[in-house]
Amino acid sequence: MFDGADVPSERRQGPNRSPPTDIQSYLSVDSVPAVNPDASSHLSMSTYIFACPECGQEIEVNAPMREAILSSGCPVCTEAAETAHFESS
Repeated sequence: MFDGADVPSERRQGPNRSPPTDIQSYLSVDSVPAVNPDASSHLSMSTYIFACPECGQEIEVNAPMREAILSSGCPVCTEAAETAHFESS
């Protein structure tokens, strides 16, 4: 197992890299931008229930997964899927 012991210390940290001298200020909450809770509503993703007419499997999916199922079919049995097989949850 390689543990890096044979690598010179200046190479282990990389060129011109040094750890922060004041870790508390480096990790300060003040350095993280505040999130507006009212603005986060657009971040929520729609969810759907996919019900396969062939195998009967019901799966909760998000919008990208819904698109993938529409193009590739049921992830369990590969039966073709249609928009009618999805219900908003």
